[in-house]
Amino acid sequence: MKKNDKLQKAAENYGTPYFLFEIDSLFERVWNIKQKLQDRADLCYAVKANPFLISYLDKVVEKFEVCSPGEYEICKKLGIDSRKIVLSGVYKNKMDLHETFKDMFEGVYTVESKQQCNNLYILAKQNKRKIHVLLRLTSGNQFGMNQEDIEEIIGNKAYMEYLKVDGIHFFSGTQKKNFAVIDSEIKQLKAFCKNLKQEYGFIVNKLEYGPGLYIDYFGDETESFSHIDALCEALCREKDDIKVTIELGRYLTALCGKYITKVVDVKKNQNINYAIVDGGINHIDYYGQMAGIKEPHVSVICMSDKENCQKERWIVCGALCTVHDILLKKFETEALKEGDLFVFHNAGAYAVTDAKALFLSRDLPAVLIEQNGEIACLRRIKGTSTINRRDEKLG
Repeated sequence: MKKNDKLQKAAENYGTPYFLFEIDSLFERVWNIKQKLQDRADLCYAVKANPFLISYLDKVVEKFEVCSPGEYEICKKLGIDSRKIVLSGVYKNKMDLHETFKDMFEGVYTVESKQQCNNLYILAKQNKRKIHVLLRLTSGNQFGMNQEDIEEIIGNKAYMEYLKVDGIHFFSGTQKKNFAVIDSEIKQLKAFCKNLKQEYGFIVNKLEYGPGLYIDYFGDETESFSHIDALCEALCREKDDIKVTIELGRYLTALCGKYITKVVDVKKNQNINYAIVDGGINHIDYYGQMAGIKEPHVSVICMSDKENCQKERWIVCGALCTVHDILLKKFETEALKEGDLFVFHNAGAYAVTDAKALFLSRDLPAVLIEQNGEIACLRRIKGTSTINRRDEKLG
């Protein structure tokens, strides 16, 4: 156990639980990735990974992938240039699309189906505006379209009057450990683009590709850039004039975040040590953790002076009234006391939005950022009881 004045002071000032996102660390990682990519590809940030980081990443990435009306609204409120937005999402409501036309949206729309393509065409024609689109190729799931559907759209000359097809969008999944899969996808995508040129005379100018690069949440290895290095090699092997944009979310932001939660009770049930913290699985959820069995990188901050003790095994549980609220199943540490802080590292992606936030109407954690050694608050602890009840105005 160690003391950490910075995190302790933040706990005193803003309460617990809270997220802390380290902006300098984020910038360093992005610049390292961009240095390796050089001019081989632009960077697109998948907003769903962590919307609190949009305004900071606006300085260092070329594009933002936005997958919902809510994410689009956040970008608007932050003043993000719409030309940087790739408006994605398997379902695009007609009314929401209509709003983007009212906004004079200048970004690019992904097309997920022939029906979605037709909806966009009708809106563009009604508004007498030519819009930019990317045709999304499916990897065999609910997203995107078959090759034949894409070829049919490209062959429809009526569409081309109001739809400017910039290229192809492709994403097949996240946390890919086997780089051979990514290498194979790049080859297949480039072959498909080449075929479109040969068979239809259609030149793919842009390819937006989400490689789903792996982040090791539970291993002891120091995070390296081996996946980016391998990705660059694959891009170099497939030489052409297509402008590639690499879409990253987790890989950009996971390592810049911490989640801090406080021990509020300790006890021994049937000879097993339990620590109860004021957070829980409603706030933090690591991909593949399996109910606390896999242990992420965690440290403990001692909030009071105490003598060194032998390490003991603890089960660390959150504050939810469910047996599933287990954060750590076999965590070894010195004797815990009320007030000690648990620091969950590598919590910069998805943790802040992907957990069961509304379960049991518990408060949402505070959200803090640290930049140039200074901590600032982006959101104070926020109650959810007003969300999980009927609207009083409706009776």
